[in-house]
Amino acid sequence: MMIDRLEGILSIPHELLHILGYRLVGKRCAYRWGDCRVTLLDPASRTERLIGGLFPFAVSLIGWAIFMTLSGIALTREIHLNAQTPAPFWPIFWGGGAVIAGVYIGACTGDILKAWRTLRKPTPQKAQQQTPEQAQHDKYRRHAPEQTDQR
Repeated sequence: MMIDRLEGILSIPHELLHILGYRLVGKRCAYRWGDCRVTLLDPASRTERLIGGLFPFAVSLIGWAIFMTLSGIALTREIHLNAQTPAPFWPIFWGGGAVIAGVYIGACTGDILKAWRTLRKPTPQKAQQQTPEQAQHDKYRRHAPEQTDQR
């Protein structure tokens, strides 16, 4: 379908940031040009999945903050230097960059929801080293009869 192809083409920068994020943590991944997802080839821990998955959001958020800061600086500079006839080019230029970065932040909504689901998913409990006091307490708790309320 044409919409899916267009979505795949427009999401290329986003998916390339996913690839970069996974490569930063040392994971191999596969991406087919114009596809809407990156596939991990190696098993990854929760932290590695979160870093690779949220990397586009972090880059977009930093870009948005930079563009907003530069837009504000350019706007105040134009107002103070050219109070009579301010030239709006630079404030509009940096403001437009902030809007584009904001759109990319919006494109990361699915990644944020996926990260939230990853964080909410229970992890298998690892065998923990118990102190002797904890082991003794667990032993008594297992062998103690359950108390019932007899009213």
